[in-house]
Amino acid sequence: MNLKTFVKVGNISNLSDARYCAGFGVNMIGFNLDPSQDNPVALDTAKEIMGWVAGVDLVLEYGDLSLAQIREVQQNIDTGFVQVNSISVAQELTSESKVILKVQIDSMEDLATFKSQADDLPEALAYLLIDCQNESLYLDIDQVVSELELTTQTLKAYDVTADNVLSKPVFYHGISLSGSHEEKPGFKDYDELADILEVLEVED
Repeated sequence: MNLKTFVKVGNISNLSDARYCAGFGVNMIGFNLDPSQDNPVALDTAKEIMGWVAGVDLVLEYGDLSLAQIREVQQNIDTGFVQVNSISVAQELTSESKVILKVQIDSMEDLATFKSQADDLPEALAYLLIDCQNESLYLDIDQVVSELELTTQTLKAYDVTADNVLSKPVFYHGISLSGSHEEKPGFKDYDELADILEVLEVED
């Protein structure tokens, strides 16, 4: 299948999500290896899942892990793409991997910090991923991102629904969605994820 925009699905923790997303033709799937984040996955489990999927780029999502911790994992497995939450860590890794920098903006202070640091983003970043859990900031973030005219391909991870995904702002290269916990092997509720991907599916 083909989709109408670039799609990354992160937080993959089970084979059901991985196969579902790969089958729908998403561009990337990511595995959250930071135990301090929601829905983390063990490295061995991530390796096993990755062995069962093809045709999609794989991302190791390191969250707030230190550079030393990341490099230790990278010695054992290197998918090509890594995702981190720190500009300084991203800068260190750009010579070794294709780096996605995730920026979490949940307050006006976060937004101001992002705006002030925009010129310091590593030039070699593969993607910039912007997320937000504060609905009142959605329009403000859109405005700031549009004004910055970022050269890095940027993914929108906030305010993405089946109703609005086709009208995402043109300054976003694509979207980022999230996998979810599997209640038991083979049993999943794909309602929200499926609704968005079905809207994006290109008709034959």
